[in-house]
Amino acid sequence: ADIALAGARREATSIRAVAAALTLLVIMGAIGLLLLRARRRAAEALREAQHAQSATEAARTELERLVASLPAMVYHGDLAADGTLTSRYITTNAAQVIGWPHDRLPPRDTFLAHVDPGLGHEVAAFFAGLLKGGPDTLEYRLARPDGSWVWLRHHARVVARHQAGGEVTGGEVIGSLADITEERALRAQAAISSQLAT
Repeated sequence: ADIALAGARREATSIRAVAAALTLLVIMGAIGLLLLRARRRAAEALREAQHAQSATEAARTELERLVASLPAMVYHGDLAADGTLTSRYITTNAAQVIGWPHDRLPPRDTFLAHVDPGLGHEVAAFFAGLLKGGPDTLEYRLARPDGSWVWLRHHARVVARHQAGGEVTGGEVIGSLADITEERALRAQAAISSQLAT
């Protein structure tokens, strides 16, 4: 009887061990399936993110191409209360419009040194006045790197004002600069012709 009881115990232990092993296999299989599903979801999310990034890059390239064909350069930047502008973005057609490549514009502390000396104060006042709702368009001459001059029509708009303690401390600005050198020459020629006719 003791031998039969010992055999039954060994058999029960073996059955429990097999059941535990099968349970462990089932749990491991379930974990494996969950990991496989998670890996597939992660791979799909990565593909979607890469597709979205490609679409964004394509849209940006197309926008740059279209903006480059405009007769004006466009910029986006931060304007301090004292009128100091820090650019965040400048279109790549800057060299075609103002003569300065977008990555070699005069630094902000020397920009006014390149403006027609008689108009430098007006340009500084233009930037400082933007935050106060002043005029948003100004015409002035700017010296190109080769020493020639270009007449510009500068249009800017404050799209967000930053405040602290109820006072305006700066703002976000978008603007454009258009080469109006030929337009100014035609205006001057028309004025001369009008005087001669008179």
